[in-house]
Amino acid sequence: MKTSAILPLAATVMALAACSEATYENHMTMFYPQEPSGRTIYADQTVDSTSVISYDDWTAQVEGDWFTISPTSWKVGSTESAQVRIDIAMQTNTTGQNRSGRILVDGYDKIGLTLYQTKWLNILAPSGSISEGSDDSIADNDMTFSTVMSPAGGTYTVSFRVYADGATLTSGADWLTVTSPSTGTFKAGLHNVTVSVAENTGDAVRNGQLTLTSAGISTPITFTQLAKQD
Repeated sequence: MKTSAILPLAATVMALAACSEATYENHMTMFYPQEPSGRTIYADQTVDSTSVISYDDWTAQVEGDWFTISPTSWKVGSTESAQVRIDIAMQTNTTGQNRSGRILVDGYDKIGLTLYQTKWLNILAPSGSISEGSDDSIADNDMTFSTVMSPAGGTYTVSFRVYADGATLTSGADWLTVTSPSTGTFKAGLHNVTVSVAENTGDAVRNGQLTLTSAGISTPITFTQLAKQD
């Protein structure tokens, strides 16, 4: 009776031991952060980065002649997985057209990250309004930045981020004045600039522009001021 009870128990122990000796493999290659819609890069931007997480060795290449990446390969080695930063170096976009490219990584999986570089600068306020070209291609897309002011005028905060030192914000209308900080140059980074809008004493709507320029690329910001009401 003891023998018959021990045999099933021994068989169970042997089965568990066999399972514990089995080899399990993990495979995955992915960009982090994951950006299924692609990455937006602005016209004056020259550096960016992404990361690849992989359990396997990988190689990478680019589609596009306006940017490069480093590194272009990685050996995971004895570690279970590795998260590797890929530095992206791109040319400023002075073509006057939007452009795109891709980073292609070949590991256990083949994955791609699309990069879109705009022809406009990164203006946060006023917010932009995008219009699509006839064939819905990114190359035909345009972005306009505009705001509407009351006849009484007042102040407005223009916000933007530039990626190169020496940016300027200039006025093309005598009733639009950059007041704080005063018109000059801006270093790379985020800026909130106060604009003074004079009262419109006329009976017609008027339009004026500020122009943000960085790395030789200019983007207009349109102010529309309503006419004085009788």
